[in-house]
Parts: sequence; C-alpha cells; structure tokens
Amino acid sequence: MVLLNAERGWGPSGYGWIVSSLGAGAAAGAALLTIAGRLPRAGLVLAGTGLVACAGAATVALVPALWTAAVLAAVAGLAVGVFGSLSSTLVQTAADPAHLGRVTSVVMLTAVGLAPLSYPLVGAAIGAWGAAPVFVGCGAFAGLGVAIALASDAVRRAELPR
Repeated sequence: MVLLNAERGWGPSGYGWIVSSLGAGAAAGAALLTIAGRLPRAGLVLAGTGLVACAGAATVALVPALWTAAVLAAVAGLAVGVFGSLSSTLVQTAADPAHLGRVTSVVMLTAVGLAPLSYPLVGAAIGAWGAAPVFVGCGAFAGLGVAIALASDAVRRAELPR
C-alpha cells in the first residue's frame, strides 16, 4: 500500500485514509455481524464476503482518485469484518473440541505467520511490474481461495449453530 501511494502521489495521508477506511469498514462489518446474530447460509455468506474483499483489494489499485480508493477500501473492510468473524466461527464450530487448539494454531499460522514470508516476493513483483498489477494479481490469487471454498460442499452448506 505504501508503494501504491507513492506511485499515485497520494503521500502518507493517502495511506492513512486508505488504511483507516479499511479498518473502519472491518470494525463495522464485525459489529454488524454481532448485531445480526446468526446468519442463514453462513458458508455462502463467507464466500460472498470473501469475493467482495478480494475484488475490493484488487480494485483499490486501479482507481486514480484517493477518495474512490478510500471508499473501496471501506467496502472491502466491511466484507473482511464479516468474513473474518464468520471464518473463525465456522472453523471453531466444525473442529472437534479435542483438536480445537491445534486447528486454531494452524489457522493462525496461515493467517498471520505465512504472510511476512510473501513480502520479498511481492516487493520484487512490484519492482518489476508496479503496484497495480500486483494488487490485481494478489486479489485474483485470493479469489482462487474463494473458488476452492465454493467447490467444497461442506463450506457451501456450512451453518452456525442455533
């Protein structure tokens, strides 16, 4: 995001607007899910919000105006807030209670631990092609994860307990 802001000339304040919009959207999404309570067809909602988040992340890099990027980041954040809350809840619901700690550890390792390992690759790709194509590529790659989730009957039919 820092490199995209540099390419667009949005500067540090642009970075702040985009990241804060994403965070505000994520907080609002999690809060809305808390207020809504149980969602019907939670697995499909999970996939839908994942797709919106992927598209929003990719599209942020394609718009020329800072305000548009901030609005897209807020929409992506809203989807991420719902997606993150639902994914954690569905994993914990589906996991055998005897293995819940191990399952949660693997989920956290993939969600938080592996991301820094991609930074050198992403940095090299941005150096070669620029930030916008890499954002789009990363959004498409993450969208592949949504497609794999949609291919799973268990995910499509996943429901939260009553």
